[in-house]
Amino acid sequence: MTTYNKFLNKPDNNQIINSLQNENKFLKDELNEETKKLKQVIDVLHEEIEFYKNNTDDLTKKIKDLKKHKGTNYSIHEKSFDYIFFIFF
Repeated sequence: MTTYNKFLNKPDNNQIINSLQNENKFLKDELNEETKKLKQVIDVLHEEIEFYKNNTDDLTKKIKDLKKHKGTNYSIHEKSFDYIFFIFF
């Protein structure tokens, strides 16, 4: 224990310890900030996923309706398929 106390009492060692403590605090702050940013990005991505999931459900319903009408001499336009293809890919 006395060796440890002798180490702490040297002026250069106190400076090193303070420097390391400051760096540690800085790194913790940076980690917290980056964690907050990452959580925000994840939230935005969840919102976008829900939007596209809902949009996909709507398009699936439209495709089913178009298939029903196709059986009754209703022609499906190529533009509809191009739009659907663009959304999915």
